Amino acid sequence: MPIECVIADTTIGGVLEAEKASEKFTREGVGVSITVTPAWCYGTEVMDTDPFLPKAIWGFNGTERPGAVYLAAALAGYNQKGLPAFSIYGKDVQDSNDTSIPEDVKQKLLHFAKAGLAVAEMKK
Repeated sequence: MPIECVIADTTIGGVLEAEKASEKFTREGVGVSITVTPAWCYGTEVMDTDPFLPKAIWGFNGTERPGAVYLAAALAGYNQKGLPAFSIYGKDVQDSNDTSIPEDVKQKLLHFAKAGLAVAEMKK
């Protein structure tokens, strides 16, 4: 079956933006959630807390951007809330202006999306 990628209308920097994104995702019937940020932020500021959506976090591995720190912080937040999340991290460091998705990350994103959508479909 075809799928569609739904992206929040704004970045999420607080409760208001998170609520707007959540409303959009509910309205659009989103079945999985993938969080990524190209910059440092506190993981709990941007994490999806819907207990019914399978979740993944991509800790962008770029120069001057501590994706591993963000990924660990976000995973800790999910663990504290008892929400499982799949972690995605690239094996190579990218230049800070490189907007490409590395091959290993593409594969991890696709594996998560396929598994997560299968889970979402079973919940219907």
